[in-house]
Amino acid sequence: MPLPECTSNDEGSNKSAPLVQQTFEVEPLRTPEQVRAFFETNGISMADWARARGFSVRLTRLVAAGKRRCLRGQSHQIAVELGMKRGVNPDCT
Repeated sequence: MPLPECTSNDEGSNKSAPLVQQTFEVEPLRTPEQVRAFFETNGISMADWARARGFSVRLTRLVAAGKRRCLRGQSHQIAVELGMKRGVNPDCT
């Protein structure tokens, strides 16, 4: 299906200009194994990472292990920070 056109009034021109479709590169989501590897590779303690961000250490471990659904609240925020889930883009709300 072709893109709709919009009218551009730049410089007094009444010509129609097609909309520009923007494409964004999206990083793939991390799996629990990739999250564990991230901490091991970078020598970061999961507990220190969680505390530095104000998250519950226990909840962070559950999210990183894939044992929480992460639908809302702190578990959702943790999953987004870990790259296991996409966050909401504030520009789109």
